[in-house]
Amino acid sequence: MNYSKFRDLGENAKSSQSNQEQELQNLHPTNQDNPNDSREGQEIDEVEPINLMKADSYRQIVDMDQALELCGGFGKFQLIGSTFLMMAMVSSAFFLYSFAFLEHKPQYQCLNQETQIWETCLSLQFCNNPDVQWRINFEDGESIHNLIEQLNFHCEPDYKLGLFGSFFLLGIVVGCFTLARAGDIYGRRRIFIIGMVSQIIVCTTILFSTSIYFDYVLLFLIGWAITGKQFVGFSYLIELQPVKQQVIMGTAMFMLEAVAYLFICAYFSYISKYWQYIQIPTIGFAVFGVIVVYFFPESPRFLLSQNRFTDLRDTLNTIARINGKNPKTANDFQFKEEQTQKNLLNQKFTNNPDFNDEPISSSHSLKELCLDKTLRNNLIFSCIIWSCSMFNFYLITFYLKYFPGSIFSNSKWFAVSDFISFLISGNILKRTNPQKTLFCSYLFSGLGSLTYLLFYWDVRLVPLFILMSRIGNSMAFNTVYVSNNRLFPTKFMTSTYGIVNFVSHLYAIGAPLMAEISDPYPFTAFLLHSCIGAICSFFLKEINKEQKQPEAVMIH
Repeated sequence: MNYSKFRDLGENAKSSQSNQEQELQNLHPTNQDNPNDSREGQEIDEVEPINLMKADSYRQIVDMDQALELCGGFGKFQLIGSTFLMMAMVSSAFFLYSFAFLEHKPQYQCLNQETQIWETCLSLQFCNNPDVQWRINFEDGESIHNLIEQLNFHCEPDYKLGLFGSFFLLGIVVGCFTLARAGDIYGRRRIFIIGMVSQIIVCTTILFSTSIYFDYVLLFLIGWAITGKQFVGFSYLIELQPVKQQVIMGTAMFMLEAVAYLFICAYFSYISKYWQYIQIPTIGFAVFGVIVVYFFPESPRFLLSQNRFTDLRDTLNTIARINGKNPKTANDFQFKEEQTQKNLLNQKFTNNPDFNDEPISSSHSLKELCLDKTLRNNLIFSCIIWSCSMFNFYLITFYLKYFPGSIFSNSKWFAVSDFISFLISGNILKRTNPQKTLFCSYLFSGLGSLTYLLFYWDVRLVPLFILMSRIGNSMAFNTVYVSNNRLFPTKFMTSTYGIVNFVSHLYAIGAPLMAEISDPYPFTAFLLHSCIGAICSFFLKEINKEQKQPEAVMIH
């Protein structure tokens, strides 16, 4: 057995190790169970062959939440980082929430040849008769300079318009198993930047496109980019926060999206009828966000899940420095996961002394996710809950055009209901748990749909019932999104986002079709999905509960 490559390191560290050996064993009784740590007469190079000098310099045994608190908690770094991350993530909301306006057909006027007066008409009247003179009535409040005009879509069949949404959803489905999965392998920051840069390029290109088929490609790419920007980016945002601030920051991000929705409604109602200017915040916020995030470190929780402890300490030192703490704060940290790996290395060396001192890697195979009973159940019921929420979301969204009143007014109330729902669900989740919050959300949406089914004949009350349904479903959506980190470990965070979104978006394809069926069938389906979601919420089990962390163990 050849131990020569470890002998010098062991001899140099032997004196310092003997002074602390007894105290280390008292602080960590688990090491006493390891025969490698308790054998007498054994040379130290057999006990600690790797990184012995480094391990001796670390003084604090911490977990990630303790480390973040010692590096300043929710400080200047988190405030700056969260601001620019949310700025970048919300940027796409200006384009996506405006899409209902972008494909909204305008009001037309046809020239009466006898009276020479422009009269309101339908596109069928001039599309089937090229001799009819027609124009868009931009004096009408609901006529917008949008994609219908830019793509000359006035006489195209409606199914081609519906393909915009289909290609967008297809892009999300493809991205769920490419960019979302890559976020768990290559890191949050890199994949987030790829998604954001793709969004910037596509949103700039679509300004100049006059081809329907090229726009299909662009919508597919936007859907693909969103999986990197939204799913991976959301994980990045949450993982930078101490545990107590995670729900708050996740909810704040969705509330900003609701504010963006309100801005879009106000923009088209009072500011301008030209859609191109809405791309200024879409592209501008994304550019500023990417520039700042480029200089940001990788997610510390991701680095911990990868057992990259040196990079992790560098990241935490950066956070500590920006938060006004000692820039070498993390040099004194030893992580509990690091101790576990150290014991595994010792055991591996003892069993196979000729090993080549390669680090033991953490398993990130999706097979582990499926074999663990708790994680498997969480994934199955999360897929069902996400599918119920996603179906109801698209159902009520496509049902919007059948509400009495203008699209601008109805969209405004939708945006207000989203803002309220995110605020309520965030507060409930902060005080209880995902199961109770989901049940309350589905109960509220179910009551809204049930009252609609019972009193849909009363036109005055219909908007109230619809808003109740929207608020409840948006509460459920916010809850499942923000709670994902409580149901799955960090190493599967973006992969699980990808899986649940893949399943739920495929399932939601039927929602637009259901919205076209006459009453009461659409809201019967809405009520059914609310009931299923409420039942499934009781089968979720938290594995990362938000709770007060114990004090760090100090080695003197």
